[in-house]
Amino acid sequence: HDSQTQCALDCGLLPRLLSLLNSPKKGIRKEACWTISNITAGTREQIQAVIEANIIPPLVHLLTTAEFKIKKEVAWSISNATSGGSLE
Repeated sequence: HDSQTQCALDCGLLPRLLSLLNSPKKGIRKEACWTISNITAGTREQIQAVIEANIIPPLVHLLTTAEFKIKKEVAWSISNATSGGSLE
């Protein structure tokens, strides 16, 4: 799955996901967070790409403001990133 994830990243997925995090539709925000959680379950390079795309701050914001289903996906995204990333 890492190669498929990398292909999506190479096609410019992260900026699009970043914009979807601000969607007025809850379902869109939830699915964007789910997709991010799958990316952050990938390689260290893929996690770093999420960080460099500035996606973590909006995730933290959603963690404090969104409904439970979205918060759950955000928590997975952050948990995956912190358990799979490096200390750098």
